[in-house]
Amino acid sequence: MPDYKFLNNQDIPYILEDETIIVRRASYYVKKYEATKNEWIGDPEEHRIHTIAKNIDVSELSEEARAYLIRIGFTAVDGGVGTIGEIEVIGQLPDHYIYCISSGPLEKLRKTMCEASAHNQEPYDACRELKSRSDFFETFKQGRVYNYDTGEEITKRIAVEPFREVLYTSKPLSLDEAHGNPSVKRDIFSDQMEHRFLANSVEYGEDIVSLKFHLPGLSNVFSRVF
Repeated sequence: MPDYKFLNNQDIPYILEDETIIVRRASYYVKKYEATKNEWIGDPEEHRIHTIAKNIDVSELSEEARAYLIRIGFTAVDGGVGTIGEIEVIGQLPDHYIYCISSGPLEKLRKTMCEASAHNQEPYDACRELKSRSDFFETFKQGRVYNYDTGEEITKRIAVEPFREVLYTSKPLSLDEAHGNPSVKRDIFSDQMEHRFLANSVEYGEDIVSLKFHLPGLSNVFSRVF
């Protein structure tokens, strides 16, 4: 399936001339919803996950799975013994920086992303096709990263991960589905057909909301659709 980036025409010069993109933390989109009450770009459930586990022998869990359960608030597995009869937990996923593309049929995505509706009150008016995910990722790895608000270069403090497909579901996930999956959204967003590129701060506790990536060659990675 082809990959597309939907955006606003006013933002095109940043890509074509400045070769920059802005990447924001997941929690930014929670705050955007709180300000607009519009569930489209804003999402009150962004970076939260609903997990269910049944009849699990804690001693059989991997260290990573126990760490996941502890991270989302189920501290009873900390000792490594006992049985989980059944739990349902709404936990916080890591507050990744996220950059989204949409992968699917163009006309269907155009209708979803660019036509105003009761659900989409912030339609886009421009689209670029991503020529190659791998080239885009390599461009990211070779670029420089700045704190958007202060201009400070922080390239060495940011780690990037390849694109991954968003899992759309409004049902609780099994432990296997939930563990290690940072890209989960409710199925009311499924028409967006998102894949996400993730970035993280390697310094614990660093509180930077938005990053600016300066990516030489970025304009060559996209082609104009409209």
